[in-house]
Amino acid sequence: MILEGIFGAKLCKSQRSEESAFYVEIGANHPVSTSSAYLMYQKGARGVLVEPNPELGALIRTARPRDVLIPAVVWPAPQAFAMLFIGSAHERSSVDKAHVKSFGDFDGLGGIRDRIEVSAVGITSC
Repeated sequence: MILEGIFGAKLCKSQRSEESAFYVEIGANHPVSTSSAYLMYQKGARGVLVEPNPELGALIRTARPRDVLIPAVVWPAPQAFAMLFIGSAHERSSVDKAHVKSFGDFDGLGGIRDRIEVSAVGITSC
């Protein structure tokens, strides 16, 4: 509710409609439960979601049809591919293997479930 109030106040101040709002979410993850832009989507906004995990990409395409999905990781410099380490819980996935491992077992939710090669785009080429 607080976030919804802030969002509404900012739109009112800018004299823009909710439908005219636009967002870019890098590392979108789940399209609803862990999304920082889902409230805006519900209010009619649309945007670009960058998410390399194909399982989450399928959920995004289903749950957020107005959004554009870029199935890639964003990298500091242009390169074709990167290795994505998919955690046992999607929120713990990363291109940094040590980061995923740093969670330990995390009550059965830690660890690396899979690793896949994914497309990469440079931050300056988006």
